[in-house]
Amino acid sequence: MSTDRTDRIRRCVGDLYQVVAELESIFPGRPFTPDGHMVGSIGECLVADAYDLELMPPSAAGAPGISRAAGTNIGSGTERGGGSPVPTGIQTA
Repeated sequence: MSTDRTDRIRRCVGDLYQVVAELESIFPGRPFTPDGHMVGSIGECLVADAYDLELMPPSAAGAPGISRAAGTNIGSGTERGGGSPVPTGIQTA
């Protein structure tokens, strides 16, 4: 499911990678790889939109989201794939 927020996230990620390319052209040999917490947060937001989840506060104990429909805790994983963050899966907790 694609929502306005999902489309906006995708545009922002594209913009982010343009900035990364520009920084790497200014400082050749220095990587500016988006990773870590930012990639995880982007993935959680994409999964939340796709599956209608309510996100928990960052770094909260337990799963990052709760299904609005079922009230079930939902976990997600995200990694960089093909140069951009992509959700790698979800699991109920």
